[in-house]
Amino acid sequence: MRRNRWILVAVIFMVICVVAAAAEDLPGALPTLSSREIRFSRGNKYPVYSGPGDAYLRGGKGKAAVSTNDWIQVFGQENGWILIQYEIDSSRCRIGYIAAQSLPKDADVPDLSFPRQTAYTIAKTSVTDDPLRSGSALADLPAGAEVTMLARLGKDVYIEGKAKNRFRGFVPSDSLSLSPDSRTPIDWDQAEKRRDADLESAEKNRAYDALGMWLRETEGIVSLLDQDGNPLELETDMRMSSGTALETEEKSLAAVDMDLKRLAILAETSRAGFLTSNQGAGISIALQAGEMYFRVGQPLEDDESFEIVIDDIVLAIRGTCGLVQIGEAEQSVLLASGHATMARITEETETEEEEIPVAPGEMVSVAKQTDGSISVSRRDISEEEVPEFLVEALRKDPEQLEKVYEETGWDAELLFDGDIPTTGTAVYMDAYQKIIAQASTYNYGLDNGRLSYTRSGDHYQYALVYLEVDDDIPVLLLRSRTTNDGRYVRVFRYDPESRTAVEVKQTPIADGYGGMYTEPDSRGFMQMVTDDTGRRLMQYYLANNTLRSKIIWTGSWDQNPDFTLVQIPYTDIE
Repeated sequence: MRRNRWILVAVIFMVICVVAAAAEDLPGALPTLSSREIRFSRGNKYPVYSGPGDAYLRGGKGKAAVSTNDWIQVFGQENGWILIQYEIDSSRCRIGYIAAQSLPKDADVPDLSFPRQTAYTIAKTSVTDDPLRSGSALADLPAGAEVTMLARLGKDVYIEGKAKNRFRGFVPSDSLSLSPDSRTPIDWDQAEKRRDADLESAEKNRAYDALGMWLRETEGIVSLLDQDGNPLELETDMRMSSGTALETEEKSLAAVDMDLKRLAILAETSRAGFLTSNQGAGISIALQAGEMYFRVGQPLEDDESFEIVIDDIVLAIRGTCGLVQIGEAEQSVLLASGHATMARITEETETEEEEIPVAPGEMVSVAKQTDGSISVSRRDISEEEVPEFLVEALRKDPEQLEKVYEETGWDAELLFDGDIPTTGTAVYMDAYQKIIAQASTYNYGLDNGRLSYTRSGDHYQYALVYLEVDDDIPVLLLRSRTTNDGRYVRVFRYDPESRTAVEVKQTPIADGYGGMYTEPDSRGFMQMVTDDTGRRLMQYYLANNTLRSKIIWTGSWDQNPDFTLVQIPYTDIE
């Protein structure tokens, strides 16, 4: 393991050298962690905690420990504990704390003094105790979680926080913000994938009362209120109770899934209450201010309903999408597809008056008169008149577009000002083809601050695999041999916002002797790692555009996983 030790020493040195270049990306001025190797008395083993004390989270499923028979690097000491890094195996290290009494008597170790600066996670974030090798997850934090920044190591920030237990670990600097109001914009594609995956389960058991209403995404400042207007704790992917309300401030959005068939996106400076009936089969949204995008993506059953209530006007929706707005003097509905009807409910009889049909491409506005009656106006909306919020909602919901074009007659060029969204395979393949075409220009060695090998220039391959079971857009793998006769893989993902393929962090990765695998339908990206303890299967996943890995199976040399795996089917690049 001596070669690995010196590689890691070199890694830390190179990381420290590039810190100045990376400082602009880091939130706030933080000290840089640095370490040196210290020789401990052999034959001892000490428990390792993520922070300076045994109350902190302990990695390795609560069994993390370091043996003094191998190398140990020490960063410094704090309150009777020392911060160390040690090697678990050839693919994994750990940074954590052991009791300072374990130090050799003649060891000269500096004191650690961290300036404590508050920050907030921009999106769901994985914390790791191994930032320089595997990046495996120690804990997970939701968007908006408050953490304390302590130091930095390369482009990672050393933080302290609390999940189930208090912990210390590393996160990418671009996953943090100094502002509590900074949230990742709504990932519409990811929300759609979650809806589709859950819908399959819902269709099997019709468990709408269990699925209910879910707050899927938020952006900016969003408040969840109870029936009396009191604030409730809010987090993404949480189930909402009937009778609660959402309120958004400027530059804010909130997306709510209702039984996986119905979707509502609340625009900025808007407020709406949510009610369910008939075990969730009936959904009613009372829009009280602002505007809201709505969509029914799947046909509703006979016992299901979706209504939007504005004052005493009810909009009944089936198989359609569009926009509702509350203005100073009138309420308006603009349909982009399908059909809907508006009706007024009278307080005296609680019955509906004459229904007002709404057609695709038509804006229908209702205004109350001084005598209590209502006036109705309607007009066809041209592409240039479509509200910006609806245009952006449709851009992020491209599966609706063919139906929208057909039913409204809107011209795609005019509606999207020439920047027309695409659907299906064309969404990502155009971007991936550009990467494949320039495969020979990439360095396939570990050139990102760890090692540096050049490409061999004689053999390039690509493959498409889905990282997660419910992904509908695969990642692109580029593989080539290098001058050290190794095979290395670069990983690219499609970015819907920029419509380009971007390389994920922590690549390239070595395609070692164990091989890289996927399931028969190209679902999952896994690597078999072998060492003197046996075999283990690592599964790769993305966290904040960084490639991470986790162990999903372990066994002896003569064992295989009890599920079907195939070698990743690469295609030669001519």
